[in-house]
Amino acid sequence: MDTGIYISLGAVLISFIGLVMTSRKTTREDASEMAQMQTLLSTINAGVTDIRVKIESMRDKQEELGREVSALKARVDILEGRTTK
Repeated sequence: MDTGIYISLGAVLISFIGLVMTSRKTTREDASEMAQMQTLLSTINAGVTDIRVKIESMRDKQEELGREVSALKARVDILEGRTTK
């Protein structure tokens, strides 16, 4: 009877050790995956920021071009004798 108890306790101890070892491995794998995800998100964030900067630059150029077109239209009107008042 005592042998059965010792065997049962040994089995429980081995199961517990296996569970701890598995959870450590899982924790390491999870940490690795999280690091990869953070790196990927950081890269995506940098790309989005770059796109925002380029869009803002394009808007500025569009506004500048619009002002130049208006100025040129006014010059053409003056040259053609059509003043806008």
